[in-house]
Amino acid sequence: MSRSPALGHLLALAVSVVWGTTYISTKVLLEAFHPVEILIFRFVLAWAILFLCAPRPQLPRSFRSELPFLGAAQQQGLNDLLVTRKVFFWGVLFTLPFCLGTGITFDLTRFAQPLMLGNTVYLGVVASALCFLAWNRASALIGPVATNVYLYLMPVITSVWDSSSP
Repeated sequence: MSRSPALGHLLALAVSVVWGTTYISTKVLLEAFHPVEILIFRFVLAWAILFLCAPRPQLPRSFRSELPFLGAAQQQGLNDLLVTRKVFFWGVLFTLPFCLGTGITFDLTRFAQPLMLGNTVYLGVVASALCFLAWNRASALIGPVATNVYLYLMPVITSVWDSSSP
């Protein structure tokens, strides 16, 4: 794979725009969902999409081999898609205990509303699955320091996007 700085900058900018708009989507979903529900639906959807992209199971060799994924670190020998999928799996697993005692019902009928379904798909597929892969690629192309500079655009993007929404 050739290194293309222009592609790296374009990916980092695109991801920053998407991530900057996730706050508005989350605000819409908070009208009908508990915050933990949003996280779980988002993580499960992202994991499912990533699993469909590479449907071979990646079973752990041992619990010790899974420890780096708990901190979202990468292990050598696995591609970005498999690493990202594992991180989302652990995200779901460690978010589930926060459901205890909250009265969360995971009522799927709320997805009958196109606004709720659309925002959940946007957060799970675009902002989570696709953007984390794109961010990893951008980091590989232009380096983590240059990529992370784009994070500073997110508050501006959020403010502009939110002020233009009804």
